[in-house]
Amino acid sequence: MKYRSSILCKIVNIVILATVCLTIPVGAFAAGTTTLKTSVPSNHTIYLSIDGQGTVVIEGKRYSKSANISINRHNEPFVEIQAAKDYYIRSVTYNQENITHLFNNGEWTMPKIETDVSLSVVFVKDSGNPPTGDTFNLWIMVLLTASMLGLIVCVLNTRNSKLI
Repeated sequence: MKYRSSILCKIVNIVILATVCLTIPVGAFAAGTTTLKTSVPSNHTIYLSIDGQGTVVIEGKRYSKSANISINRHNEPFVEIQAAKDYYIRSVTYNQENITHLFNNGEWTMPKIETDVSLSVVFVKDSGNPPTGDTFNLWIMVLLTASMLGLIVCVLNTRNSKLI
């Protein structure tokens, strides 16, 4: 019985201690008060980089040179890209990500602006044959050539063994 009362006594003490700890204000241990402040900007910057000849229109304003553009927070700016005569758009990057494929007829709507962003456009002089996006993969060609040579060797070995 003495053992049970000892355990019961410990449980009661733990409950009382926990209750006291939870009721003491946290500020009682602090030397002073701490105030946290933050400010959220109402505008952000689009760092526009233009290389080559052409214009970028953002929210109706035309740019033919690199610029820092102030834009309202949470805005989704509409972007138009127009290459100059005898030029084409080689690439468009948004925050270092290639987004050239997202432009439909040279138009795109940026995602909601919540921080400063970068937009880079590269125009290149047209040589008469603008790139189509097709690429020649040398490794596939080498692999196919090696496979064909192996097949030819197998066929020749098979023909030679039948002749003997």
